[in-house]
Amino acid sequence: VDDNSYFLTGVCHFLATCGHEATKATTDREALDLIQADPTHYDAVLVADPLHNADTLALAGALLAGGYQGRLMIKSPNLSSSRREGYQALGIHVFVPVPVDLYKLLSQVEAAVRLSSVPPAQPLATDEGRTIPSSAPVAEAP
Repeated sequence: VDDNSYFLTGVCHFLATCGHEATKATTDREALDLIQADPTHYDAVLVADPLHNADTLALAGALLAGGYQGRLMIKSPNLSSSRREGYQALGIHVFVPVPVDLYKLLSQVEAAVRLSSVPPAQPLATDEGRTIPSSAPVAEAP
């Protein structure tokens, strides 16, 4: 979910080239409509923060309240500590820095896909093979 169509198109193309199905949404309403139509269809959702004319924290809350069970990932060039804490309070722990390293993003998406079926109360295994509690960051980039 990003209102930057160049970024959105490029990331979707990159993920599709790597074997993932990628769907674009440029507004919060479009994202809600897509995901609420079939909340189990999407393993991971990457949401840009900020998203013009939308409260992305409210969008994340609405997706989760609407039955979305996959992993939400937040892409932000400058995420404040209060915004990060807000997302973490919702159970979101994957933050993608900008500029985006596409291969790190691919790794984060693949980790999210593997972990999307793990209930939040369960421990999660990371790529490094160590187990971490679900309240800790899953695939946070440096």
